[in-house]
Amino acid sequence: VQLKILPFFLTVRPGSSLTLTCQISGYSLTDCNYATDWIRQLPGNTLEWLSYINCHGSTGYASSVQGRFTTTKSSSSVSLEMRSMTAADSAVYYCARHPVWRFSYSSKHWAQGRNGCSEHSQKSLQI
Repeated sequence: VQLKILPFFLTVRPGSSLTLTCQISGYSLTDCNYATDWIRQLPGNTLEWLSYINCHGSTGYASSVQGRFTTTKSSSSVSLEMRSMTAADSAVYYCARHPVWRFSYSSKHWAQGRNGCSEHSQKSLQI
């Protein structure tokens, strides 16, 4: 299984929009045993869960990004559209897949070693 976000490092201007796309191979986004998530690692190494999308295309968001971030998927990729970006959005962004039965959507969960994350890829983003 591979999840890839390219390029690795990107700088954007405050107030701008950006879409990150995670290219996926080795599993199907229609497999309902898994969902795909976006997580970010903030300065100081705090992990924050941002969103998920499941096999049906249903999504969930952290309250901190609700209404500003949008997660979508195609047959082989999952995208995160970020709008009205600020310096607080500077982070390393991860896409990850997880078994749906093992995961609770909380930053506390990710801070405990990403136990629900079976595969991941990352991108460094500076605003």
